[in-house]
Amino acid sequence: MQKKYDVIIVGAGLSGSVAAVAAVQKGLSVLVVEKYDSVGGSGNYVEGIFAVNSYLQKQQHISLSVQTVLNEELAYSHYLADSMILKNYIQTSADNVDWLKSLGVTYLKVLEQADGFQTWHLFDGLGKQVIQTILLPLAQQKGADVVTGVTVDYVRLTKGVVTGLHLQEGHQPPRMVTASAVIVASGGYLNNQWMVEQHTLYKMPILPINSGHNTGDGLQLAYDAGAQKSKSGTIMLCGGTLKDLAQPAYKYRDDSVCIAAAKQGMLWVNERGERFVDESIASNLSLAGNALVSQNRVFSILNQETLAHLETGPLPRPMNFGTGTVTSLPGLTNEVVKMGTDKQPFIKTADSVTELAELLGLSHLTETVKRYNQLCESHGDLDLGKPDEYLFNLEEGPFYAIELAAGAFCTVGGLKVDRQNTVLDEQGQPIAGLYAVGNDAAGSLVGDTYGFNVPGTEAGYAVYSGRNAVDCVANLK
Repeated sequence: MQKKYDVIIVGAGLSGSVAAVAAVQKGLSVLVVEKYDSVGGSGNYVEGIFAVNSYLQKQQHISLSVQTVLNEELAYSHYLADSMILKNYIQTSADNVDWLKSLGVTYLKVLEQADGFQTWHLFDGLGKQVIQTILLPLAQQKGADVVTGVTVDYVRLTKGVVTGLHLQEGHQPPRMVTASAVIVASGGYLNNQWMVEQHTLYKMPILPINSGHNTGDGLQLAYDAGAQKSKSGTIMLCGGTLKDLAQPAYKYRDDSVCIAAAKQGMLWVNERGERFVDESIASNLSLAGNALVSQNRVFSILNQETLAHLETGPLPRPMNFGTGTVTSLPGLTNEVVKMGTDKQPFIKTADSVTELAELLGLSHLTETVKRYNQLCESHGDLDLGKPDEYLFNLEEGPFYAIELAAGAFCTVGGLKVDRQNTVLDEQGQPIAGLYAVGNDAAGSLVGDTYGFNVPGTEAGYAVYSGRNAVDCVANLK
């Protein structure tokens, strides 16, 4: 590690790794500081990135315009998104795909999520391969220093201008490293329960489905340097997951019981045993997440007949995981029964709906199921409008109640930035030399809800913002 660099990048996830490569390509001296012993963070699990008018879309005859996608995203955000930042991002998104390709990244295909746009460019291999096999090794080959197990105590400012970072490595004496630019790429605060409680109003637990490394340290560094807080309450919710507080939430991400209970539009009831939403909203993970956190507790109600149908298929909502389409859930019944036998805390089993209601204290469950069965028999959800393919009669037992919680991939935002990804202070003025990229700055793209209808947006922004910030640093050098 040297005493002086042109740019120091805080965080070795996707946005930080992109920034490192972009910086060495510009001839800048670079230090990447990662507080954990491993690199990649939640970026290791990224499946693909957003783009419009890429070479892949042209090959697949997918036609989208920048204006169409921009209008959709602005409407989705209720115009809380920054129009020019969003437009610049969309306009350069195809070039970001090309740039990664030129470095050795390969893609599988372009997909959509739910009924959204086909913008999700899937990597051949997850983000782990992109970061650990391509980006960081390339940056190091070109002269970048990458250090792990090193924390940052504070950003040094001289007359309001960034001049370096104060670093702490294990039990060694702290050191000051000089730099004319610092890029915060720490990935947000989803794994900091105190910050989640401070910045959101959610009553239901939010279960992180990520690396566990995103603890808000980079945000706090910027706040201590005078940065303005912005969009700090926006979380990229990813629908429901099994409410198992004893296990990491990612354990159930592709689990068949989780898919059945949380992703297939089954009957959902709240802590009173009442329906509260058209459950087919499960097809849009962000909106499903919103619906879930509007309640204190949520249970997915299934019976043996429903399990049998989901087990053999076809699923009312086929699942696309990038590697292929899942249309049935073999072994589902055995897995549910085993969970019940093992007395997993999130699942209850009973021979009758009345018994199930008593087990969980769901005072209105019996009448809710009775009404729901009537709707199934009449082939029309007159109450909430759920499409017929999601309606499964719950007449015969045994019955299962599977408690859900809202899952989340990342927080979105926390720092206000300008079009160059420079961090802004409380008065909206740039803090010279301080930049934020990736999840720490992505609040400029959204309102209170991530745009799931345009998939890959968050990961794509990690690439865009990393390159964009470096362009600004290089231009000022």
